Amino acid sequence: VNYVGRNGDYVIVETDLEHTDLVWINDIASMDITIPENVKHSDITFTVTFSSSIGNQTLTIVQEGAIETLIGDRTSVGSDMNGDSNSVKITSNIEWYSATSDEWIRVTPSEGGIGVTDVNIITEKNPTVDDRVGYVYFKSKETETTLFTIKVTQGKLVEVIKINPNYIVFDADGG
Repeated sequence: VNYVGRNGDYVIVETDLEHTDLVWINDIASMDITIPENVKHSDITFTVTFSSSIGNQTLTIVQEGAIETLIGDRTSVGSDMNGDSNSVKITSNIEWYSATSDEWIRVTPSEGGIGVTDVNIITEKNPTVDDRVGYVYFKSKETETTLFTIKVTQGKLVEVIKINPNYIVFDADGG
């Protein structure tokens, strides 16, 4: 960082960051600032304030957060009308939780952390005569951002009509 002033000015540097003393060369003072690694997944803002007899100058430094990653080994799962359980491997570098679009879908475990987690996507029996679609959302605990989505499809109830006796005899007139 360079600070322009008059050689010999008394300058106060205020910051929580590790830094070297100002070194003057003509009317420019230089110093090194050490920015620590940002292990969070959100930005961090640092300020450095230079105070001297000619006024104050504030330098703002924004350090981007680490990129959040979360992936699954499947982007969709299917279920028959009776309900089902499908296993999915989730790999992430964050603490995460899951949410579903519909009550007929559950995820166990519903949250996890850094590394690989095997989750089960469980569907309840479909009581309707329509196919249905829902979603599982995997979100960052830190930023609440949805990082991965799995589509869940489930088949409809198939109506089976059983006639007893096992056969019916019709006469030639259809009656």
